[in-house]
Amino acid sequence: MKNRFVTTIITLLIVYSLSIPAALWSQEKEVEGEKEEESLEEIFQDTKVMFVGKDLYTVSIASRREEPLRRAPAAVTVISGEELKRFRTLAEALASVPGFFADRNEIKNKIFLRGMPDSFLVMMDGVPFSNDTSTKDYPREMELSLDYLEKIEIIRGPGSALWGADAFSGIVNLVTKKGKDVQGTVLSSEVGTFNTQRYSLLSGYNKADIDLLISATYTASDDFEHNPTQDILSPTVHDRKRDYYNEFYGKLRYKEILEISGRYSDYKNFFSTPRFNYNGEEYTPFSFLQVTFNKEIGSSSNLLLNAYMERFKNQEEFELFTLQNKNWQYGGEGKYDFNFLKNHFMTLGSSIRINDGSNTQARLKFLGNPIATTIRSFDTRLYSFYFQDKYKITDDLELTAGVRYDNHSEYKRTISPRVGISWSFLNNYTLKLLYGKAFRTPALHVLVDADSNNLRPEEIESLEVELGYQYQETLSLNLNFFYNRLKNIIEDVSFTRVRDRDRDDVKGVEFTASYQPLSSLSFYANAFYLFKNREGLEVISNYPVEFREAAEEEAIVESSSIAPRSVFHWGLNYSLLKYATLNLHFSYYAKRKLPQSKFYERTGNVSSYLMVDCNLFMKNLLDDRLEMALKVRNLFKSDYHSRGAYSVIDGADRGVFFTLKYKF
Repeated sequence: MKNRFVTTIITLLIVYSLSIPAALWSQEKEVEGEKEEESLEEIFQDTKVMFVGKDLYTVSIASRREEPLRRAPAAVTVISGEELKRFRTLAEALASVPGFFADRNEIKNKIFLRGMPDSFLVMMDGVPFSNDTSTKDYPREMELSLDYLEKIEIIRGPGSALWGADAFSGIVNLVTKKGKDVQGTVLSSEVGTFNTQRYSLLSGYNKADIDLLISATYTASDDFEHNPTQDILSPTVHDRKRDYYNEFYGKLRYKEILEISGRYSDYKNFFSTPRFNYNGEEYTPFSFLQVTFNKEIGSSSNLLLNAYMERFKNQEEFELFTLQNKNWQYGGEGKYDFNFLKNHFMTLGSSIRINDGSNTQARLKFLGNPIATTIRSFDTRLYSFYFQDKYKITDDLELTAGVRYDNHSEYKRTISPRVGISWSFLNNYTLKLLYGKAFRTPALHVLVDADSNNLRPEEIESLEVELGYQYQETLSLNLNFFYNRLKNIIEDVSFTRVRDRDRDDVKGVEFTASYQPLSSLSFYANAFYLFKNREGLEVISNYPVEFREAAEEEAIVESSSIAPRSVFHWGLNYSLLKYATLNLHFSYYAKRKLPQSKFYERTGNVSSYLMVDCNLFMKNLLDDRLEMALKVRNLFKSDYHSRGAYSVIDGADRGVFFTLKYKF
């Protein structure tokens, strides 16, 4: 029955594509009249919004103000509008961006950016999804709903100069919707493969000066956990109970002055039988409450005050070891924007971050019972000051320069500079020259080693050159070369051991292209290639003090976190009148090496593979109240493999998911 259903769906898609009227393919692109572009001077002075097209043309995190993409001092990608609807999870959305790669293990996706795993900062409403207990965990799967997001802003490259700790290889900013974007109540439900069920409510209200948004989501799924982590002693055991996710989000705004928002999430995942490796939850519920005050002062300055508290919990269990994280984090920031000097837009700010890890502990076990605590509780402080100047040298040339000073109670002082030049020339071309440094504080749960005082913040120094070409809304091309120097990189290994490497480097190229020959048809492509990856580089493993008498103190092994050298995405979007949109997405992943480690069951390579996804949307039904979507993953049921924690595992089978949304 299942195969018949899938076959029927694929047949309908093919028939649908073949039935497209030929006249539509020859239709000339609609011209809605030339849009008057603001002058560069007006853009610079306004600093709020500039619309040069549809929805994807401004970004707020590159220089902490709203600005057009072509002028932002960073390599930027923005996912919003109809494009955002293609994805089911944040991991899917990020995996479609050049430089990113999502590697599924037994429980969740490890996401690489420019060869570094889980090395970027994720934020929502100015709240960072990172802390001193864990810098690698953040909502990325079905525990995070995309329904209440307006857009996802993505910066590739260091961002510590403005955003501080953990804005290491990049920044992912989750921009939430406002009540006026919804203005009503939307109920939706999703059913599909792997016994997936998802139900959500999104409600928005806007009247006079009050704007309110509320979102609630419940999800239950087996995902593709028909092949979960297997017990080394019982490799044939595949049974696993379902995953359950609950998420609530709310935001209240008064004019443009005051905003209060919060998120609560919970996740449950239990294996039905004890496992040698994992026996508990590894997804990471993040909950927060934040308040932001934003006020324009006169005609040339703006004051922003922000305060938040955040709760993070996580538990990982091993045969001999249990790691339990219960962490509270408190933060506050003041930011002052001003342009008292002609052609200078300056930002001055200060922040504090207080981390309470008093309930974080790692405990050794004997016969399943805790016998000793190996990680002390901790409290840390991080004080920061930063300054940036965005200087308009000419109408076509801007210089951005800034520096940040951070003082951490455990890792002392860090200075993060950045310089960016953005030059628009020959009307259609943009050249960006970018330099920056960033740091990431080691998660304190890895400090099992008594010599942990020798650990230092991870550091990255980056140089980028980006050339862009834009012809109206028809053609867009971007080519970016980056060179990253890494220092003091730390990798988690089994039983919370750490690896501390002195220096390393990664360099590569990223390419994006989009072409819209007709108003109803568009093509896109992107790719990245790493000229130098982290594979084959030696690292030193530090054993926990408790095991040093029974094991060698140092072992030289290869990095266990290796991304493929190249990934290539391409696809098309086709709209039939105003009711239906078809998206076909192709992804090619090059082969990659497996770690040369005694903890890994297999050596060699993970083979290259091609994936095809299909999305069909029906909208504007029943007076614009009804929407339907059919999303097919791994359309042709390709066989592929992914790297698990200790062995190679099978990739996901074909997945078919149907969504129904109704607006009241």
